[in-house]
Amino acid sequence: MNVVCDKTEEELTECLTNGTCGNIGSVVTKCNYYITGGEKFCCLVDGSYQEDITENKLSALKDCFGIGVNPTVERVRCGYCRFWYLREKKLFKPTAAITYSYITRNNFCGDTALTLFQGRQIIRKDDADSLITIQFSSNGSDW
Repeated sequence: MNVVCDKTEEELTECLTNGTCGNIGSVVTKCNYYITGGEKFCCLVDGSYQEDITENKLSALKDCFGIGVNPTVERVRCGYCRFWYLREKKLFKPTAAITYSYITRNNFCGDTALTLFQGRQIIRKDDADSLITIQFSSNGSDW
């Protein structure tokens, strides 16, 4: 969606219809736009993390984009969820050979997100012949 400023709802409908605000087709509905502004907050909507959302945008998402008729909305602190890249590092102790798994990108929320940081490693297995750790990266390049 594009942001169009300084227009009344009537002016916006007219410019959407004639194409001067962008080409959205010939039908203009309340799902083509919402009023920006208002207090921004973060929340979980049916378990999906939404950051810097306003009540108007939340209403548009609920009414027009399949979030559901009565979604569960829980306000949470911003930064409650965050994406991290992770991989598994395997060290074979007798030869000091190291292999890495493929890199995945996962979203972590709540208390788990608070414990993660760039370079964090969690030991998954440590025995006589191998050490397996899970490594975390914020960008997928720096480990």
